Amino acid sequence: MKKHPFFSMAIMFLIGIVLYDNIALFLGTIQILIFSIVFIVAVLFLIISHKRRGNILPFVVIVLFIPFILGMFKIHVDTGFRNSYINKINNEDDVLLQGKIYKKEKKNMGYCYYLKDVYLNNVNLNNANLKNDNNSNSTVKRGSNNWHSNNRFTPKDSSDNLKHNCLQKHVNNSNDTNITKTNNIDTNVIKTNNVIAYFQTDECFMGEKILISGKIKLFEDARNEGNFDSKQFYFSQKIDYSIINSFIQKRTIKSNQYLEKLYNTKNKISNIYFLKLDEINAGTLSNMILGEKSNLDKGIKENYKKLGLSHILSISGMHVSFFGLGLYYWLRKLGITNKSSACLSIFSVISYGYLTGMSISSIRAIGMIILMIIANLIGRTYDTINSIGIMLIFLMWNNPFLYANSGFQMSFMAVFSIATLGKSLTYKLDKNKSKIIEKAHSNSQKPNAKKIFIINLKKKILVSFSIQIMILPIMLNSYFEISPYSFLVNLILLPLVEYIFVSGVAGGIIGLVLLSFSKAFLMPADIILSLYTLVCNCFVAFPYSTIITGEMSKMKIIVYYVVLLILYIIIKNYSKIEEDVEFINPKIKRLYLRKIVILSIILFSVALIRLPLGFEVDVLDVGQGDGIFISTSDNYKIFVDGGSTDEKEVGNYKMLPFLKSKGINKIDYWFISHGDADHISGFLEILEEGYRVKNLILSKTMPKDEAYKKIIKLAKEKNVNIIYVEAKDELRLKEAKIKFLYPYSKNEYSKEEQEDRNLLSLCFVLKDKEFIGLFAGDLNGEKEGDLDVPNDIFFYKAIHHGSKFSNTSELLKKIKPSITCVSCGRNNRYGHPNKEAISRIKEECSNIFYTTKGGQIKIKKNKSSFVVKRKLSVIK
Repeated sequence: MKKHPFFSMAIMFLIGIVLYDNIALFLGTIQILIFSIVFIVAVLFLIISHKRRGNILPFVVIVLFIPFILGMFKIHVDTGFRNSYINKINNEDDVLLQGKIYKKEKKNMGYCYYLKDVYLNNVNLNNANLKNDNNSNSTVKRGSNNWHSNNRFTPKDSSDNLKHNCLQKHVNNSNDTNITKTNNIDTNVIKTNNVIAYFQTDECFMGEKILISGKIKLFEDARNEGNFDSKQFYFSQKIDYSIINSFIQKRTIKSNQYLEKLYNTKNKISNIYFLKLDEINAGTLSNMILGEKSNLDKGIKENYKKLGLSHILSISGMHVSFFGLGLYYWLRKLGITNKSSACLSIFSVISYGYLTGMSISSIRAIGMIILMIIANLIGRTYDTINSIGIMLIFLMWNNPFLYANSGFQMSFMAVFSIATLGKSLTYKLDKNKSKIIEKAHSNSQKPNAKKIFIINLKKKILVSFSIQIMILPIMLNSYFEISPYSFLVNLILLPLVEYIFVSGVAGGIIGLVLLSFSKAFLMPADIILSLYTLVCNCFVAFPYSTIITGEMSKMKIIVYYVVLLILYIIIKNYSKIEEDVEFINPKIKRLYLRKIVILSIILFSVALIRLPLGFEVDVLDVGQGDGIFISTSDNYKIFVDGGSTDEKEVGNYKMLPFLKSKGINKIDYWFISHGDADHISGFLEILEEGYRVKNLILSKTMPKDEAYKKIIKLAKEKNVNIIYVEAKDELRLKEAKIKFLYPYSKNEYSKEEQEDRNLLSLCFVLKDKEFIGLFAGDLNGEKEGDLDVPNDIFFYKAIHHGSKFSNTSELLKKIKPSITCVSCGRNNRYGHPNKEAISRIKEECSNIFYTTKGGQIKIKKNKSSFVVKRKLSVIK
C-alpha cells in the first residue's frame, strides 16, 4: 500500500494500541494467540499488497514496525499516567481542583464544565481501599461445597502520602488571581486527565482557569451486560472522573473571549429556534445544528435510534462537510480568490466545530476538509485514504483510548467505506455519468437530466448500503437491535438533511440580526422535520419495526470483517475486469455474482444469527430490588420479578438493555412474586415499552390492591396471557419443571394476612437437569418453615434481599444451598443484607455472591460443573 503510506502507518499504530491494551484483559492463551495472528496477518497483507518487492525493508521498518511500536508505547505511557492517580481517589473524596474550561454544556439541572490541564489535591488520600484484578470466574461442582476462585487482591498503593493542604495554602497566601501550576510529586498536588465539574449556574467563561472545591464522583463500570458503561465511555474521551457539589474558590480574569462568544452565539441561536418553532422541532433542530442535546424530545430520540437515524441527530462529518466544503465552493463561485476562500472556509469550519462542542467526528471531518482545501490550494490530488490515516494518527496520538469509543469507530468506518467499498460499487455509475456529460458537451447540449438523476439515485443507494454494511457490527454492539426499514428510511430522509442544515443555519444567523425575518428562513427546516416525525412514526408502527439481534462477540466481529474484506476484493476485481474488458464472458460474470451473493449471505448470517443461549441464570444488579433472568436448557426464557426503589427507570436502563444484548426478543414466562415496587417497577416499564411477554405468572392469592390492578390492566392492554397459580401447581416445559410451593388458597389466611404482600409472596422451585433453584420473593420468616422444599437445593436467591427476619435457620438447614445470591442496593436505607441473616446463610452455605459487590451474577453450565461469574471485579 505504497500509495497510502499514512493509512498503513495509522493501521499499524492502531494495532499496536489495541494489542497492548487488550492483552492484559485476555488472560487466556487462545485470546493472546488470536491477537497475535491478527497482527501477523495484517503485516503480511500489507507487505504482499505491494507490487514492487525490490526495496521492501525501509517500508516495513518505517511504515509498519515503527508505528506499531509507537502505538504500544503511547498506550503504555497514557495508561501508566492514569493508573498513577486513579487508584488513589475514591467517591465522595473532598478535593480542591484547578483546571481550564475547554467546553461548557447546559444540562436539565444545571451546567457542566469540561476542564483540561487539571491539577488535583485530594484531602482524603489516606483512606484505605482494596481493588482486585479482572472479572472473577469461579467454579462450583454439583453436589459439592468445594469452591475454587481466582480472585486476586492488590492492596491500594498509599506510598505517596500526599499532604492535603498544598493547594489550599496556595489559595490563602496568593494575592494573584492567576493560579500557579504545580506538578511536584513531593506535594499532594497531582496532574490528571480531563474532568467534568457540575454547577448550578453558569458563572465562568471559556478558556478561564478556575480553582474549585467539591466531591469526587467516579464513573462506574456497567453493572449488567448491555448496560451503559459510563467509565469506558468517559475514559475513551480521556475524562477520568467528575466533580459534584462544585464551588468556585478562585478564578482568573483571563479567558478566551472568542470561544465564549461562540458559546453565547450558540445559546442565542437555540433560543431563536424555540421562539419561532414548536418545542419538538426546535429541540431537534438545536441538536442537529448546534449539538445542544438537553432539549431533544425523548420520543424523537428513541424513534431515530430505532430506525437507524441517530447519525442525523449528532454533529457528524456530514454536517461539518456541508458547512466547510459548501462554503468553500460557494465562495469560489462568487469569484473570491482561491486563497481567500480557503482561509475563510478553514476559519469558519473550525469555528463551527468549537461552537458545536468539537465532537470526535467533527474533528475528523474538519481535519479532512482542511487537508482537502490545502490539496486544492497547492494543486495536489486529494487522497481520501491517506487523509483518514493522518486524522487517525492525529486523534489517537492525542488520546489512544479513543479506539474503544463507538462514535470514533463509526465516524472513521463510515468515511472509509465510502472511499473503498462505496467507490468500487459506484465505479461503473461514475463512468457512465461521465460519458453522458461528455457526449452532451460534445454535441453542445445539456446532459439528460432524467438519466443523471437515476444514476445519482443509484449511487446514493449503493453508498448508503456500503456505509451501513461497514458499521453494522458497531451499531449492533451499541443498540443490540436493527430496523429492517432502516435502509429505506435513510434513503427517503437522508437527502433532505442538507436542506434542514441550510435552513437552520440561515434562520439562526438571520435571527441574530432581524428576529422577525428568521421564521421565513426556518420554515423549510420546520416542514422537513415535521415530515421526519411523520415518517418515523409510520415506520415505527409497522410490524417488526425493530429486530433484536443481541451483541456480537469479538470473534464474530473478526469473522465479519474478514468476510467483508474478501467481498470487497471480489467486487474491486470485478470492477477492474469491467473496465479492462469491453464485453465480459457471461460465465465469468455469473461466477463473480455467485461469489458476491454467497459472501453477502454469510456476512449477514454472521451478524444477525445467534445460537441458542442454553442454560443460564442471571441475577441482575437492579439496586434495591430483584430481577432474575433464566434461560432453561430447552431455551425457554423466564424472568422473575424486576424492579427497584433506588434506580430510576430500572426497566429501560438496566433490564431491557440486558435482554437486548443477549438477543432475547421475548419472555415466555414472567413471574411476579408480589406487588412491591422493588419487584414490579421495571416489569411495568418494559411492558409499556412494548417488549413482548407471552405469559405472566401470578399467585391466586395476590392482594388485589392498586399495584395488582395496574399489573392486570397493563398486561391485558399488551395482550399478555395471565396465569394464576397456587401451592402444589406445576408448570412443565420440555426439560425444566417448575413446582409452586406457596402461597396456599385464599381461605387459609386471615383477612389481615390477605393484604400482606410479603407474606403472600409467590414461591417456587425450578428444576432443570442438575440445577435446582429456590425463588421465594420477600416471604416472611415465620412462613419459611411451611415451604415443602427439597433438601438438595443448588441455587438460593436470598429472601427479602437478605433481611434480618427472613432466611431463617430452619429453612437454610433444610435446603443447604451450594450458591446463595443476595440482591440489594448499595448503602440502602433498609440495612440489607443484615449481618445476622448473612451469618445464618454462611453456616449452611459458604458460597455467597452479592450484587452490591460484583454487579450481575451469572451461572452457566459446563460439562460437569457450574461456572459463576461476576460482572465487576471490584470488591469493597
